[in-house]
Amino acid sequence: MAKQVINLGTAPSGAGGDDRRSAWVKAIANFDEIYNFIATAFNRANVVGTVSQSAGVPTGALMERGSNANGTYEKYACGTLICRRAFAVLRTINVAYNGAYAAEGNEGNKPFPAAFIAMPAISITANGTGGPTMIGYENDSFSDTTYTNWPSVLLYGTTPRSARYYTVCYIASGRWF
Repeated sequence: MAKQVINLGTAPSGAGGDDRRSAWVKAIANFDEIYNFIATAFNRANVVGTVSQSAGVPTGALMERGSNANGTYEKYACGTLICRRAFAVLRTINVAYNGAYAAEGNEGNKPFPAAFIAMPAISITANGTGGPTMIGYENDSFSDTTYTNWPSVLLYGTTPRSARYYTVCYIASGRWF
């Protein structure tokens, strides 16, 4: 419904304007429209919830947060999806590999906590004791044509290192619709 304008008539007498009853009918209709909008508009109760869309038009909450065994995610009504995963791993970096040293195992190749519709941008960091650690992708576990799993990663160092705990953190951002 469009806003109903109350005709005040001509000044100063108000001749030709709405009578009191019709003016109040229009005012009440305007208030009803505002209250109905407030009841269905975004407010504290529905800003965070299940995000959804229909034909590219958001129909649910503005933001959704969740987690599962594969990490955490934030999904936004605009279509943005951010997934995170962090884990601690005990690795020995001692295998000679192209002038560096690699860890004896790899991690990753697990599903994202929420689904992307296209290849996301992925950032991976690793923190551990004993100096900086480099990260490498496992080429056969991740390619430009797949976007359902975290890539496997190998830890590298410039010198061999005994078994240490490393915290590996992934962040992937892209679109869910």
